[in-house]
Amino acid sequence: MIAFDLQVGLSILVLVALADLRVGQSVYWQSIFQKSPDPTFVLLTFVWHAMYAWDEALQHLYNHICWLMRGLIFPKETKVLTTNDMQLTQELHVIRAHHLHYSSLLEDFEKTVIFIRDTPNPAMDSVLKEDRDYSSHLMKRECENLLSEIDRLDKGRKMQDKRLKNVMNLVFSSVNINDSKQMQRMTEAAVKDSAGRLLLFNISLRPMLIFLFLAMKQIAYLTMIFLPASFVAAVFGMNVKEISPDTEGTLPHYVAAALSLTVATIWVVVAFQSKFIFPPETSLLMRFTWPVQLCLNLLRSRDQADDRNENIEIPLTTATIIGRHT
Repeated sequence: MIAFDLQVGLSILVLVALADLRVGQSVYWQSIFQKSPDPTFVLLTFVWHAMYAWDEALQHLYNHICWLMRGLIFPKETKVLTTNDMQLTQELHVIRAHHLHYSSLLEDFEKTVIFIRDTPNPAMDSVLKEDRDYSSHLMKRECENLLSEIDRLDKGRKMQDKRLKNVMNLVFSSVNINDSKQMQRMTEAAVKDSAGRLLLFNISLRPMLIFLFLAMKQIAYLTMIFLPASFVAAVFGMNVKEISPDTEGTLPHYVAAALSLTVATIWVVVAFQSKFIFPPETSLLMRFTWPVQLCLNLLRSRDQADDRNENIEIPLTTATIIGRHT
């Protein structure tokens, strides 16, 4: 749906035409027809009809743009389409296309009025000079009135175009806000994943959000591994003897620098996201000892597993002995 559909537009044109056909019967125009023998004034009456139709059409389009703006600001009140619907985006672009078309039509309309003003009617050559001058004066006055009205319509169209741009910016801002909220939820999911609590958080996540989070997590891990090597390659500029014999650097130098920087990056990242290793109140200095603590946790868990296995084997052995004695 645009500012007005075809039936509404046709009804507007019919009503305006029926009302404005009385222009030629008004006192003002009757006096012009009586004082001037120029038949071009009859053409001007139809030009005024088109002017009134233009005014009505732009007014309805302006009301529709205001309705869209109100619907975006108060969607529950007007029950307008949400910003996520493709239909609303298409409607905004259709209205913008109509505005561009109206701009070219108004330019043609202005050229038509200028042609009527500057081109005298050949039938007036046989009329007295006084009547011809008087008709020319009236013609210029009426054409200037039409040109001023056309300029008013064009300014109104430009104002509507600015309002339409405001609506489109509001739609894009709303979409960006929704995307930011989704990114915030994925970031919270990443933090909970580092703490080992993502399973509880997944209950409130949509499947698409979970898929995006997993993709972002995979990209983050790949970046953490390959970014240090890329940085070292950029620093070296690949100026190693194996590639450029005139340089002092060697490929082992590059590998040593890349591996050390990669290990340091992983060390720092895990230290800041090591909530599953240390309690929440652990200091930052203690978090940097996560490799030692991780090894201790692994050894402790293995010892506990061995103890559980021994406790399970003793009752079975006792039961076997009792069974043998009985």
